Amino acid sequence: MIDATQNQARPQAACYPGFDAAFEAVKERIDGALTGSPGLIRSYTAHLAGARGKMIRAAALLACAQGEDGGIPADAAELAAAVEMLHLATLVHDDVIDDADLRRGIPTLQRMYGRRTAVICGDYLLAASLRLAAQVDDRERYLDLRLPDYVGRICLGELGQHLNNGNLELTAYRYLKIIGGKTAALFEAAFYAGALFFTEEERLIRRYARLGRQIGMIFQLTDDCIDFESDEATAKKPVRSDYEQGVVTLPLIRAFEQDPAFLERARRGKLARAEVDERVRASGGLDDARRLSKRYYDRAAKLLGELGAPEEKRRRLTEILDRAFYGLKLQPAAKSGR
Repeated sequence: MIDATQNQARPQAACYPGFDAAFEAVKERIDGALTGSPGLIRSYTAHLAGARGKMIRAAALLACAQGEDGGIPADAAELAAAVEMLHLATLVHDDVIDDADLRRGIPTLQRMYGRRTAVICGDYLLAASLRLAAQVDDRERYLDLRLPDYVGRICLGELGQHLNNGNLELTAYRYLKIIGGKTAALFEAAFYAGALFFTEEERLIRRYARLGRQIGMIFQLTDDCIDFESDEATAKKPVRSDYEQGVVTLPLIRAFEQDPAFLERARRGKLARAEVDERVRASGGLDDARRLSKRYYDRAAKLLGELGAPEEKRRRLTEILDRAFYGLKLQPAAKSGR
């Protein structure tokens, strides 16, 4: 285990006194960017400010950046806002691809204003994200983050999913590669960026990045299961829709592997959703996805223990890990994180 006293903390000119103050600053920065955008696009971006979401990626970046004294550099809050804005851009584009009507409990941009407008708004949000990241005082940290590289990985993951849309022969290995880009890359970026503000030790920074990647994989696997287990009112977004959209996720891949007759029926034409849900459960597809998620969880917990993090940081990162793993099943008593 790494001794936290060996961490070489970077000096900071501006710093928030604690996590809550930094998190509030991030929320204000995002709301300001959405409601204060140019008049031509403001009504569209302001619509998104009505449902900010849990901001898990931003919270992760801040937690990783938190120093021994509990303080969080102002630059870290700026980058946390940038990461969350980037995430919002990917959601807007996802909703267009998936023809989704609901996101975070409100109508999507593409439902309200049309697909073309939504695509352009998503592009604008990406530009806004990069603009926020470029406003950090210490430009060297921004260059170290390599945010454009992470954006590229996310795009490749999304393209991989699109190219495999309706591919009933998709393997588990290939699917994990896809979600490693489209979901896990942004978690990795958030953890990596936060670690840059906490330490200069390269090996420790890489551990933070790996932890973020593990949590990102868990988050997507949990989301895959939610599509079979939850309802729209609870999830506040479309569920029981992946198969209808041609998205083949791990629970369905495992069901096809376990039940060749089920796969053959799927090849011959669309299956009723009730049959899909029943076969995925009966074949153990959900159980297999949960077991894989648990393996990622155990690796992440081990990595977290090796960080030598201060108590408050360890607690917050554990909450993020648990939220990724348990998803909507997280008990209210455990919901102390955002």
